[in-house]
Amino acid sequence: MLNLFQKKPTIDKTINLFSNDERIMRVCLFKILTDKIIADGLSEKNSKIIAAQGVNYITGEDWEAIIQNIQDLKIKSVTENYKLEIISYVENLLEKDKKLREIVVYFLRIRTVLFFHRFGKDWFENPMKERIEKILVEYGSEFPEGSDPVRFNEMVLELKQKRVEQGKIDQEINDLKNYQITPPPPIDTQAITGVVKSPTYVEPKPLPKPHEYCWQDSIYGKQCKLLGWW
Repeated sequence: MLNLFQKKPTIDKTINLFSNDERIMRVCLFKILTDKIIADGLSEKNSKIIAAQGVNYITGEDWEAIIQNIQDLKIKSVTENYKLEIISYVENLLEKDKKLREIVVYFLRIRTVLFFHRFGKDWFENPMKERIEKILVEYGSEFPEGSDPVRFNEMVLELKQKRVEQGKIDQEINDLKNYQITPPPPIDTQAITGVVKSPTYVEPKPLPKPHEYCWQDSIYGKQCKLLGWW
């Protein structure tokens, strides 16, 4: 995979690689957080239910809205009972693991750049942007270097080797879905000029091509320039 980045990564290659890395990262965070909650004395099933929403929170999803919309009454009951502790579980985990903090920060930075490239100015009105920025304010200063897709890919693959058995990513993703975690949004090359609908996004208006925006001087524009995307 890293051969994609022998030169400056193109936006298309970064999107395709990032989509796969996101799935692996979510699986690993889910497994790590589940083990942490089990160690605190909860059952495996309840730990998975809570961990699922913890992953939703730390990846910028609207986890509270997801809880409200859960149809399975047993899962909904567990999430409601432990709702006030979900963020604490995540914060305690990240507090003790610098590597996970770094992975989360890199993920959110790259995700922000990709979504801005997709949605343009409408991204500034998207509630996910505010949720992501709150997390980055908390953890981002520890890692002042810019978003690097190559480095993120390396970190994710290293984490995968420790946490997920070979060939079981799809099986683990299905496990996440069973506990009402939001699956990674479909990020592909068509998203650059089109609109991908998701329950957690504010649907943007039709957009012109990204380069037609006067966003070169914004933090997102500078990041895109740094990555060689325009």
